[in-house]
Amino acid sequence: MKFNVLEKNELQKILINDIKNVIDSGSNPNEILLVTLNENVISSFEELIDNDIPVKYFDAFVRNIYKKISVGKYNLISDFLAIQTIFSISQQEMSKNNAFKNLCKSISFSRELYNLFSSFKANRITKEELISATVQVSEEDKNRFEIIVEIFDKYTKFLAERKLLDYRDVVLSAISILKSKEVLSSNFKSQYKHVFVYGAQDLTVIQKEFLNLISDDLKLYIDKNALLQGFQGARSLSDKENIVQSTIERNKKIFDRALYIVDGTTFTPDIADEIKYACFNDFKEEIDYIAKDILKEIESGVNPNDLAIITRDNSLKQRIVEILKLYSIPVSAELYSEEYLLFKYRFNRIFEIFSILEKFNLKEFNFKNFLNLEYHSLVEKEELAEKLNTSIQSILIEIFENKYAIRSFNSLQEKFKHTFLLETVFRNQDILSEEDKKSLIFKVAEINTLYQAYLEQDYVKIVISVAKIFESKDENYNKFIAKFLKKLSEFIEFKKSLPDSKIDFETLVEMTELVLEERQSSVENVNIVTCFRASGSVFKKVYLPSMVEKYFPKKSQWTYFISTYANDIISNELKKLHLGLGNLIKSSNEVLKDEKNMFYVALNCARENIFISTHSYEGQKQVQPSAFFNQLVLEDSSNVVSIVKTKKVDVAEIEIEEAVEAKNEEKVIKSDDTLYLSASSIQTFLQCPKKYYFKHILNLKEKNTFSASYGTMVHAVFELMLSKYLDEFSQEKALELGGILFDIKDNREKAIEIGFDKQLVEEVGELSVLDLFEMKENFVNAIKSLGDTYFKEKPTNAICETKFRFSIPELENVVFSGFIDLIAKYENGYRILDYKTGRDKTALNKLICDAGVNFLSNAGRKNEAFSEAKVKEYEYQVPLYYFACLNAEELKDFKDEIYDMGYQYVRPDYKNNGSKCDFIEAEEVKKYKDKILENIKNYVVDKIREKTEFEACYNDFNCQYCSFSDICDIDKDSEGDDDK
Repeated sequence: MKFNVLEKNELQKILINDIKNVIDSGSNPNEILLVTLNENVISSFEELIDNDIPVKYFDAFVRNIYKKISVGKYNLISDFLAIQTIFSISQQEMSKNNAFKNLCKSISFSRELYNLFSSFKANRITKEELISATVQVSEEDKNRFEIIVEIFDKYTKFLAERKLLDYRDVVLSAISILKSKEVLSSNFKSQYKHVFVYGAQDLTVIQKEFLNLISDDLKLYIDKNALLQGFQGARSLSDKENIVQSTIERNKKIFDRALYIVDGTTFTPDIADEIKYACFNDFKEEIDYIAKDILKEIESGVNPNDLAIITRDNSLKQRIVEILKLYSIPVSAELYSEEYLLFKYRFNRIFEIFSILEKFNLKEFNFKNFLNLEYHSLVEKEELAEKLNTSIQSILIEIFENKYAIRSFNSLQEKFKHTFLLETVFRNQDILSEEDKKSLIFKVAEINTLYQAYLEQDYVKIVISVAKIFESKDENYNKFIAKFLKKLSEFIEFKKSLPDSKIDFETLVEMTELVLEERQSSVENVNIVTCFRASGSVFKKVYLPSMVEKYFPKKSQWTYFISTYANDIISNELKKLHLGLGNLIKSSNEVLKDEKNMFYVALNCARENIFISTHSYEGQKQVQPSAFFNQLVLEDSSNVVSIVKTKKVDVAEIEIEEAVEAKNEEKVIKSDDTLYLSASSIQTFLQCPKKYYFKHILNLKEKNTFSASYGTMVHAVFELMLSKYLDEFSQEKALELGGILFDIKDNREKAIEIGFDKQLVEEVGELSVLDLFEMKENFVNAIKSLGDTYFKEKPTNAICETKFRFSIPELENVVFSGFIDLIAKYENGYRILDYKTGRDKTALNKLICDAGVNFLSNAGRKNEAFSEAKVKEYEYQVPLYYFACLNAEELKDFKDEIYDMGYQYVRPDYKNNGSKCDFIEAEEVKKYKDKILENIKNYVVDKIREKTEFEACYNDFNCQYCSFSDICDIDKDSEGDDDK
């Protein structure tokens, strides 16, 4: 028996030593089984022990056991097919309701449902129990949840009728069979007398139940530090008698940083020189740098197996591989050939062409089709033409011998921007040589043949045609094509049994990635693994790229399908029957905790060094560094690597450098420094100086929230209606414009055409269908709740989104700025109006009065006392609007024409008592002008200038929704004394 435990982690050493002791005591090696929850460590264990002792990955092992013991002819389906089944059933069920049909357009919603259904199955929850748990919720939430239950019921029946099993079914069915047939369980127990489970911190309840049925001697080996943050919560590890706990070899400083991310309030660790940070312009530049660094490591003698790039999920893996390939870096678990890259490029290109032709309702592909195209709008035509022209140009480059002809076509194309490149080529074929003409005609005919196959959904024919371009000798590439065609054929056959048999391009791309997931045999490779797959693995050096907001941490997509209240009610009812169940829909805090756990795992994979990086742009869009990245950089400021920039100004790095500089120098706003203030920054400072420090001194960006995005969209609807469609000012027009914006997934071109800002449209288009669905419901209800109160009088003139900037003689070195949502002209003069979509502000008649401006706690009573609470609650927005009208150059025309100002609430009836308005006359504000200025000086300007440290003020609501909670060292018991 061979055992080699050198240079392996401590937990592996303990496990192998225990196996050795069992064998030395007389046990047969053939009666020993080693099961791991981490597929990546199998090869590591196979190096340690000989083949007499099998090393099994749990998922594969349980499927194999089920095949041996099952009586009926059940077929096992992959997660991919299970999700596709749910996707088809969802489309069928939700299309019955116009309000819900947009929810099932994204496959991500079906993935969320699959995870939810897996939870139902793992806890053995029935349809009847799910329905009965909705008794106390509102009718709306009940209707929504019952749609999900109906999809779950149809999904389970669909599998049962066709004798199909998904992963959870396999485990549960195996358990059921083993329980009902003791002889089978006894046979396995005699075969597997000793079962060792490595990485048991991720063991679920049903996985443990299965293992107990096949062995009486189950030994669980866990990393006790990983157990604290286990992905599954380690709820299965309730009895400790057979658990071996140890700490996998860690780098102490990196491990301290990992703990700090999970719970940064307990301590601040020393600066970790083993961790380096960097900001790049874009993702490609980031991976280029990492690739060059990997080459240096390999050249210095590091084994590629000791290097790992860890990602949050699989979405970045192929892009990383394609860049590493340029540097000839060997990579694990990926197809690695020039032929594959060309296949993928041409495969994507041909399908993009087909999707554009289909959008124009073309029945065939030829030159004449493009001369008299029908299209919905000029915006749509320009956008599709740009995409199509790029693809067509790449084809022309491939087939023309005379490359100068392409340049000539492009020059002609520039003169007629609304035309297609194919149209230009057709009208100017005399430029071409006879050979190039023949090549062009042949290529157009070939594409048309494939387009007919596309319309008939004969995707196998397309794949074969594109793959035939290469006569490859690369065995891995040929295996990939063969596997892809096999899976594609099986999937097409499977889809015939589903309600919607059409296959979209995204599904085909996902299938190629699934085939690529299968590991290729190689000896020395750089590892590219996800956080989840990396659990329990240790590498000499780890690279953690793309630490940007929305990617890592990632926002939950499920939050808004049913209300938080309904989620709590239903979850609590089900927990009474199923004690191990968590909340059906995770709260934002639970999601963030999971994201922190994943980051914790990634950090702890580094034995010696880790390189964490971010970037500023995705394509042409600016992105923000991750909260995790910012949190660590603020502590390890000296470890930021300086990267020489070659392209855009790196906004993300500037922000971080400013933050580091501010932290190191203890930056103070001095009396002779210009202080820039707005109503928002004043309110932020009064509520929490620490947030003011992060947002307005360090200039760290706030994350986009549901509420902020919704507010932006509501403002955009009113701005467009009042600036462009004032003559049609009405409740109906607001609903029409809102319908276009909130249904942006179907209306992108129309939204731009009617006047919505293009950048806004792109940002809205990135929101999830679930968020948009919730927002639209809120908006429709809010507009209806406005009724005649807002729409009864149309303004004769409307000036929207007016920017102002001014200073006041009474306050030296202070500059105020801001935006006014609407300056509307009525018979009495001008009204300044600000739209509010959130909670009630302090009533203006209480705000602007003796008690308000003197911050007295008992207005109108004797012995009124000063109240610190009133200082923090005071709202300066309306007073600043008045001061702006007196002092701002941009508002000089309205100086003496403003008669009142205030808030117009735009909210649903069921939130904050619905819509209402709150206005106060300008003369009332004028009466208290001097006192308000005195307040700004004493409680804002002077306080900010006095600060040497901006302390945090804890507030349950504010802290819960604060963008900087991850990097704030707030003590929940602190009172936030402003005089510190």
